[in-house]
Amino acid sequence: MNNETNGRLGRTAIGRNLEYSDAPRDDSFTLNLGDIARILWRNVWIIALCAGLGGAIATYLVLRITPIYVATAQILLGQENRADDALGSLFKRADRDNGEIYGEISIMTSGRFLSRVSETLALADLPEFNPALVPAPPAPSLFATATESLKSSIKQLLGKQDADPEPAAPQDGDIAPGVPASGADRVRSAATAERSVRGDQAVYVDTLARRLSVRQQGNSSVLDIRFTSPDPMVAAAVANTVADQYITFQLEDKLASIKRLTDGLDKRISDMRSRLEASERSVIAFRSQSLDGDSGGTDWMDQQLGELSSRLVNATAQRSELEAERTQIASLIKEQGAVAAAGVLDSDLIRRLQQEQAESRLLEVRLRDRFGDTSGRLEDITDQIAETDKAVENEVRRILAEMENKVAVAAAREASVRRQFKELEQAYLGWAREQIELSELERERDANRLIYETFLTTFTQSTEMVTLQAADARVVNYAEPPLSPAAPRKKISVALGLIAGLCAGLGVAFLRAFLDTSVDGPAKLRRLLGGVPVYTTIPVARGILRRMDPIKAIGQPRNAALKESIRTLRNMLMIGRATSGWKISVMSALPNEGKTTTSLLLAQSVAQTGKSVILVETDLRGASITRLLKVPQHPSLNDLLSGIVTEPLHKDDVTGAYILPAQKGNDDPGGLLLSERMAGVIRQLESEFDIIIFDTAPILSVSDALPILRQSDEIVLAVRWKKSSVDSLNDCMRKLRHANITPTCAVLTMVGRRNFRTYWSKDYAVY
Repeated sequence: MNNETNGRLGRTAIGRNLEYSDAPRDDSFTLNLGDIARILWRNVWIIALCAGLGGAIATYLVLRITPIYVATAQILLGQENRADDALGSLFKRADRDNGEIYGEISIMTSGRFLSRVSETLALADLPEFNPALVPAPPAPSLFATATESLKSSIKQLLGKQDADPEPAAPQDGDIAPGVPASGADRVRSAATAERSVRGDQAVYVDTLARRLSVRQQGNSSVLDIRFTSPDPMVAAAVANTVADQYITFQLEDKLASIKRLTDGLDKRISDMRSRLEASERSVIAFRSQSLDGDSGGTDWMDQQLGELSSRLVNATAQRSELEAERTQIASLIKEQGAVAAAGVLDSDLIRRLQQEQAESRLLEVRLRDRFGDTSGRLEDITDQIAETDKAVENEVRRILAEMENKVAVAAAREASVRRQFKELEQAYLGWAREQIELSELERERDANRLIYETFLTTFTQSTEMVTLQAADARVVNYAEPPLSPAAPRKKISVALGLIAGLCAGLGVAFLRAFLDTSVDGPAKLRRLLGGVPVYTTIPVARGILRRMDPIKAIGQPRNAALKESIRTLRNMLMIGRATSGWKISVMSALPNEGKTTTSLLLAQSVAQTGKSVILVETDLRGASITRLLKVPQHPSLNDLLSGIVTEPLHKDDVTGAYILPAQKGNDDPGGLLLSERMAGVIRQLESEFDIIIFDTAPILSVSDALPILRQSDEIVLAVRWKKSSVDSLNDCMRKLRHANITPTCAVLTMVGRRNFRTYWSKDYAVY
């Protein structure tokens, strides 16, 4: 009994769930070349429509746009002339850096300069520049009037105001002569200064400035003058006139500068002449009062200062030497006495007295040794020695007094030499100051002479070289009237329109593909289902002009692919299934996914093999088989579950299968299908039929299908092409995994016939 139960369990969806529980799932989105090709093929008409629309719009715009012609003239800056060589640095060199070139470009595009161009060409007579000459436009149509009124109403609702009108230039009569201008008048005059400068050409200059372009060629001194106009002659005329007027303007500006220079030089030369004469008189007068002759000049005073400096050094050294010798003797006398100081003095008298004193002391010693201290001559000798010491002391003091006199004489001599040196030094400084003042006067005279000569030379050259002046620029190329318009370029514009439309179409195609969350192919379905195989794709049944009933259409030649896809599903499910009572459930995530149609077609295909097959409708809420096949409502599944069966089961003539429909009205369909009575009905059907096909309820809408799915041997998941979403399919698989149920296979239903060849090979499509 257990073996039979285990074998029975292995045939159900629950037992088979173990086979796919570990199957890898790939939910990532990949895009290969095949996917790209399919996206392009599915949206080929959208891409073609966008490309054609882009080309058509570009063609329309090109035909509507007024042709624009561009004429270019070239001028070269930095042209030197003879006047520049002669005048030298009085005028700036012709070589210009980028900053100066940009300044010249600003001059050429300024309103004052363009006013000259406008007056030269009389642009006021051309309708292109003078709006007053443009013919009045035709009266607006009723549609245009209504559109303009609607725009005005919208602006008023949004609170937008029209732009402030352009301030008018002040008129001559606005301010009376002699009457002080008010603050408002002054502000208005300052605000419209540019328009006042332009004068009557203001309106034409604005148009001229918008269409004129002056650019530098790289880092060179060549300028391109470009002007755009609907008239090629006007374009060339304006470009050439701008070039000529710039050269004329530059020459006039240079001549005006020279005139201002010469006028200023004439006055300055008179002033310089007077200053030069005054400075020369000052130099002569100072020299006459100078003491250069009495002082002996610079060399004599330098010699005298040198001699006095040497004498002062010698006197100072002599005095210092005498003072040092006197100080030493005085210190020795003070510390050791005059007799002790006599030893360092160079005096013949002192040496003689010292010799006598030495002889007396020698005699004293001899007397003491011979007669002792009582000798009468010993006292005489002692007195003689004392007198000799006193004589030595007197001589020492005399010598010290003599040295004091020598020091005083040396100090007096030094003071005299120092006084002479100071007097000569003061005289030298006074003479030097006079020389400095004289040098300043001479430098002022020389500077005045140099300035005077420079101004005089410049004045002479400038007055003589006026006739040699030429502009610092020249025309390299004059503009020719263009033969073809610069814009619009019709071929390029149309090609760009086609390319833009093509890109937009590609963008729309891939955007649709990326935003499309529906299941649009077997490959995507396999990725979503993981290990669940996709057995086949079932194309939609088509009649000549519209869709038709699949049961009736399956026998027609044009729907051979539909028949073959159902046969493929049948064969894949029935291979190796020899046991009778084989249960197949057809399920879907949501309603209207082709589940019931697939069940009917599968039952018909199984019946054609000679197998006994019954189609059981288990959707007790929908009950759609009765409506599709128009079969009797009794006996029904409800009758079998209630045990009231009064009629035999109905066999459908079209499909060849027995049909067991369902009826609405049960309060708890899920509980009824989960009951033991339903299990008994299934066992009864297993004993009577080879194949039992269950048409179940949508699993995401209700859970009525779960009891049937758990008892089924095979589960077919029907997924509608481009209608079933990825989210609903993921929710369905999540719900089945929670119930421990795995579908046997999946089929893609109601596939468009044009896409059917895309999913399956061409060789298959031949059959």
